[in-house]
Amino acid sequence: AFPEDYDVLIKALVKIPGFNKWYDPVFYGLVWFFWWLKDLTKNFGWAIVLFTLIVRLILYPLYHAQTKSLINMRKLQPQIEAIKKKYKDPTKQQEALLKLYREAGVNPASGCLMLLIQLPIFMLLWSVIRYYVEEFAYSGNFLIWKDLSAGGFSNNWLFLIITIVASYYTTLLTSQDARTAWQGIIMSVIFPFLFVGLPSGLFLYYATNTLIQLAVTYYTYKRYKIKGLTTRELLGLPKKA
Repeated sequence: AFPEDYDVLIKALVKIPGFNKWYDPVFYGLVWFFWWLKDLTKNFGWAIVLFTLIVRLILYPLYHAQTKSLINMRKLQPQIEAIKKKYKDPTKQQEALLKLYREAGVNPASGCLMLLIQLPIFMLLWSVIRYYVEEFAYSGNFLIWKDLSAGGFSNNWLFLIITIVASYYTTLLTSQDARTAWQGIIMSVIFPFLFVGLPSGLFLYYATNTLIQLAVTYYTYKRYKIKGLTTRELLGLPKKA
């Protein structure tokens, strides 16, 4: 608004307590990068999709390590069940399991790492959407969405369906028993509803990320010939003749 007074205004503003945040270099770097993606794609929606793909590529080594750990856990399942049957005392059982994990080089908690990394990315993207809220509202449609900065069920219902369905099939692929699968499915249904009031742009990121995860999981498990559960097995129905 006042380009000729920019330097003077900035010097005055930085003296206000709380004006600068410790994460400002990352945030404003992301703001610039996001605007560059918008100029490249000519649309904020496609900018978010491209941003999601770039994040997935950057984090690919961590996702690969996580998937490899999950596959190794599947291979160890017979030994895990044997230990649980052998040791009824919880302490001894835990010690034996930890020893098995160490020897096999497997970390059962590796799945939580990606969640911890994705959370700050999610929050930063939310801040960027708030920063560009006016541009989001008047920058044109993205498919059926007129404003990706708006939230609520009426704007996010399709993203909810996409994430729930994609998470459902991902859980079936990665589960070994119905009990574990039901736990994952329940969480994948509840989790998106907790954030239904957030901007649709965030749900676009979340839905795109979930679809990518399903595709990668399907390819990886098929490559290593690892079978998950079917819907009939999940429901306890007999196999088709």
